Amino acid sequence: MGMILCNGTDQERLCKQFSRMYEEFLEGLASPPTNVEAFPLMETQFLMDTLRRTQIYKNSGLKINVTKDEAGFAASGLKRGANIFEIVHLTGVNVNRAKNMSADYYLLEDSQEQKGLLQYVPQLEEEVMIKYLIRQIVLRVYVQVDSPYLLEVRNALGKLETPSTKNYTHILIFETQVRTPPMGTLSALSPEQYLKWYRPGRWHLVDVDGAMKGNPIVYEGERAETLYNFVTE
Repeated sequence: MGMILCNGTDQERLCKQFSRMYEEFLEGLASPPTNVEAFPLMETQFLMDTLRRTQIYKNSGLKINVTKDEAGFAASGLKRGANIFEIVHLTGVNVNRAKNMSADYYLLEDSQEQKGLLQYVPQLEEEVMIKYLIRQIVLRVYVQVDSPYLLEVRNALGKLETPSTKNYTHILIFETQVRTPPMGTLSALSPEQYLKWYRPGRWHLVDVDGAMKGNPIVYEGERAETLYNFVTE
């Protein structure tokens, strides 16, 4: 299941955590637009974009509700819960996008992509570059969540504005800045080998159903200079 997650991580517990975070995300959408505390731990750009969108709904006289459709979910044949279906290790970068350089400053080494490893090599002096590659590592997981909870958007007259088709399956992306071992542990090891010594940190919700188009870990040009620069934890 992945170089880091295979080393002592209880994946069943982790999937339960991801399910809870998704439901907390829905509750946050239904709360007042400025209530940041209602949301789970989210990547900064995704959080700010979500708050902006919910404010637009409010200004347009729309209300977001969360409903639980147990009967419809049971009829769908789905089983409530989360499933990790892809794991990617990203080296040289930070979960906080504002701490990363513009995409122009990296070379992407993807020769081990099939093994779940992408290395963002910063164009810096060799000593600094190696520090980035070893100390700046993000673990990204793609998760399918099946849930009976549905989002409804209604206008001021109570009329439903969302499609009548019910979707119980959602694709989420989570990331964590992994905790690194002592530098001496990593000497003379390849990336595939030394990743086994790392441990996940706190998990951030990064994207839901493509709202952020995958929320790239590094942004291009001027967009990289306008990122929100604060930590959501």
